[in-house]
Amino acid sequence: MKPYAHDRGYDVSRVFQEQESGINENRKQLHQLLQRAEQHAIQRMLIEFPDRWARFGYRYLERHLRGIRDL
Repeated sequence: MKPYAHDRGYDVSRVFQEQESGINENRKQLHQLLQRAEQHAIQRMLIEFPDRWARFGYRYLERHLRGIRDL
């Protein structure tokens, strides 16, 4: 994902990475990411595998984070 971001001129300041199921709701990295997004501390988010981010409810997360460009 970093080469993809670099090729597009994006600065990567933080990578959130977990080895968890998209069904699991107790995900420390996901909670940190959502908290930063709610604080408007994220300008752009790249998601490598949306189905792994949230097996169910991806559209709800997308809607919640609509203010972030290039979601």
